[in-house]
Amino acid sequence: MPVHEQALLFGPEDSHLGILTRCDGDAAASLVCVIPNAGLIYRIGPRRFTVKLARTLAEAGIPTLRFDLAGVGDSKYVGESAGARERILASMKCAFDEIERSASARRFIVMGICSGAANGYQAALADARVAGVFMYDGFWYRSRWTTLVFLAKRARVLGLAGALGAAWRMLRRKRTAEAAQPSSLAANLDSSNPPKEEFIAQVNELTRRGVRLCFAYGGSVLPYYSYTQQFRDVFAAQPFFPKVEYRYLPMVDHMLSSLAAQGALQAAVLEWAGRIAAA
Repeated sequence: MPVHEQALLFGPEDSHLGILTRCDGDAAASLVCVIPNAGLIYRIGPRRFTVKLARTLAEAGIPTLRFDLAGVGDSKYVGESAGARERILASMKCAFDEIERSASARRFIVMGICSGAANGYQAALADARVAGVFMYDGFWYRSRWTTLVFLAKRARVLGLAGALGAAWRMLRRKRTAEAAQPSSLAANLDSSNPPKEEFIAQVNELTRRGVRLCFAYGGSVLPYYSYTQQFRDVFAAQPFFPKVEYRYLPMVDHMLSSLAAQGALQAAVLEWAGRIAAA
């Protein structure tokens, strides 16, 4: 069936703008995918990836809403002053409420990139309507092997001197981050994670509720995620581990710069979402 895209205004004073993508003739759906902003990129996503993903999911029978959070892109912020997390959760709730109204769906999955992944995760904690979250480059937790594998990979490419130089730069960045507010993506990763014990408790609660979680990592930030089984090595002993999925996609960069990278991530999301929809 042809894919239909509908612009929606919703939230307080029609402050939010989103695009609902679904196949013609789909009057209602049991499951809808929601895609919030990746950082400050508006609703098309990096390299228009969100547009492509929404259309692909719709063709597979999963309507998708890609939208701008309050204060990002074409959505404005109205109402009383609130903290960043409260504003984001309010925006996510507005999106879920609008889908209930316009698509008659009460179960949602969230696909998020970078901060969008973290926002989807927080929405799942706050809203029982969220059935699953696909997090691409969301939270990084290093194992005891992460740095060694990273340096070994550097040594294969740059030689021993290059690997030692990389190790020295990592140490300098760590000292700089401890002395000042980090600004770059790589410097900010540790500070953006929930504390490990808090993360474990939260994921245990989400899996107890039956929320389907997939933690996917690309190849852009090797000092933080450097090999396929890193997630297992950090969390294999936790009760939630058999109930979640993790994927390492080293060919996919953080900003999805190539069509090959976009295709790989799109295929991973489609396969994951398809299994949830089928269940």
